[in-house]
Amino acid sequence: MVAVVVAMPVIYWIAVLVHVSLYQMAPVTLGVLLVGVALIYAIFVAWSGAVREAREDARREANRGRIFGTPGGVLAAAGKFGRGRVEAGARGEGSTALLLELLLRIPGTSVFHGLQFPVRQDADVDHAIAFGNVVYLLDSKLYRWGQY
Repeated sequence: MVAVVVAMPVIYWIAVLVHVSLYQMAPVTLGVLLVGVALIYAIFVAWSGAVREAREDARREANRGRIFGTPGGVLAAAGKFGRGRVEAGARGEGSTALLLELLLRIPGTSVFHGLQFPVRQDADVDHAIAFGNVVYLLDSKLYRWGQY
C-alpha cells in the first residue's frame, strides 16, 4: 500500500515532466499497482510461513519429553509380511501417531510408539498412551475405505 501511495505522485510528475497525458501513463500505473499487490502478497506469504514455523517449534518444544519412540517400526518385518503390507502398516502407524499428538494437550499425558514385547521379538505394541496410572495400548491398521 505504501508503494502505491508513493508511486502515484511519482507517476503523475513523470507524466507532467515528459509531457504525456495520464491516460498514456495508465499501463505504467497498472504495472505499479500489480507489482505492489505482488509484493504485499509475497510479504504476507513469508510472514504466514514464519508464524506457522514458530507455532510448530513451540508445539515440538511443549511435547518434548512426552513422546517416546518413533511410529512405523514395523518396517523391519518386511521380509516376514511383505514390503507392501509393511509399508501400509507404517503409514497407518504414522497417521495414528499424528492423531495421538492431540492427546498431549491433556496435562500429564505421554505417548509411546513401537514398544517391543519382552518375550516375542516379532511382536510389538504400536502405541501406548499413559495418563496417571492408566495406560492404553493401541494397535494401528491401515485399511482401504469401506473394507473392514
